[in-house]
Amino acid sequence: MPASVSRLPVHLFVCYLASGLFAQTAFATDGPDFENQVAPILKKYCQDCHNHEDANGGIDFADPATVFGTADSGKSAVVQASPRTSELLARVESTSEDLRMPPDGDRLAPEHIETLRRWIAAGARWPASMRPAKVEDDPVEHWSFRPIADPSLPLVSEADWAESPIDQFVQARRESMGLSAADDATPVALIRRASYALTGLPPSAVEIEEFTAAVRHSGDLAAEFSRLVDRLLSQASYGERWGRHWMDWVRYADTAGDNSDFPIPQAYQYRNYIIDSLNDDLPYDRFLTEQLAGDLLPAEDLATRNRQVIATGYLAMARRFGSLVETYPWHLTIEDTIDNVGRTMLGMTLACARCHDHKFDPVSTRDYYGLYGIFESTRYAFPGIELFQVQQDLVPLIPADELAEILEPHQAQTEELTAKLVSKLASCRDLELEHAAMEPDSTIDQRREMHDELQRQLLQARK
Repeated sequence: MPASVSRLPVHLFVCYLASGLFAQTAFATDGPDFENQVAPILKKYCQDCHNHEDANGGIDFADPATVFGTADSGKSAVVQASPRTSELLARVESTSEDLRMPPDGDRLAPEHIETLRRWIAAGARWPASMRPAKVEDDPVEHWSFRPIADPSLPLVSEADWAESPIDQFVQARRESMGLSAADDATPVALIRRASYALTGLPPSAVEIEEFTAAVRHSGDLAAEFSRLVDRLLSQASYGERWGRHWMDWVRYADTAGDNSDFPIPQAYQYRNYIIDSLNDDLPYDRFLTEQLAGDLLPAEDLATRNRQVIATGYLAMARRFGSLVETYPWHLTIEDTIDNVGRTMLGMTLACARCHDHKFDPVSTRDYYGLYGIFESTRYAFPGIELFQVQQDLVPLIPADELAEILEPHQAQTEELTAKLVSKLASCRDLELEHAAMEPDSTIDQRREMHDELQRQLLQARK
């Protein structure tokens, strides 16, 4: 079904399947068997000098954390999926007296070196059962953090059943559990499954009759099913069906949320951007890039520029807090943005690193505040809140000259009101500094009164 390959939701759907299927089956046949082929080589030729008690060079060949990590030399013994940059292979193949490994005794046989090479090229799988307890949950060993590899296909007894490489992995798993394949689905069952999966809607009676008649006429169920899938992917309901999942992940709503639950009439444009992106086959990496930085991307015309600006509605969807714009806690909105980027786009939590290096994922506090700095320099659109029911910093979707013409009659009053507001806010800032100087010698009640007085001044300035 070529037309479905580039579709974003199909990509996500396959990822869901692959995360469960490949984690259990693909790596089981990916390269040499570690326990029976690789581990004996490492034990015989490496662990006399590189073990837990005498980890020469900072490497213990029973501990993948040191094997895949940075050794004392500054290099890694094994770089997963990269034999060329793996120091282990360089050393066992070296003829230099200073570099070769092992330094004394028998050298590795060519077939042993080739086994190590194939193991590394296949991703250097190191089963959890073969790891020391202290690194059992090492994040670099999680399948999602390992380099993408091209696994060799498993051998199956019923090879004729498989119609694709994925089918072979399914069949291998099934055979390992002593199961047999179910009978093929009927045309009616197939059209129902495809319709619900791709559009969220049941097929009509006419569509069912047309599909079953086409299958009877051609006698080629696979070809007719492929055409059916292409037709369903071309429907607008496809983007609506799968776009709603993305909207759930990015916490889409028509209001600002939380205690500032103020209506945002323009929010629907971001919703339509998501639906249109799926229906237009927008590549997934471009889909993410536009939502994070669409306003910074080049645009050949106004329509493209506007679509990319609307894409940054992802950032505008960040949760809002507080009720007064002058004391708005933007750090909470930025925190929500970072947390959602991690959960939605990276499939991992980042919020833990706000206070300390992540305990489970390879994210440091430095990484977290690097992201914070990027979003802190971003001007978030202000949708309005109860005490300030005026939108601010939204980007106009009309040409600059047309915008200037529309605003020109109001420019004088805008400048006058802006000047008054700046003056009043400056007075509030002076009052805030005055309170700060008095606070160390003030009682709790006095501090509360100072806080309330400042809030009244800020509210009056805004009004």
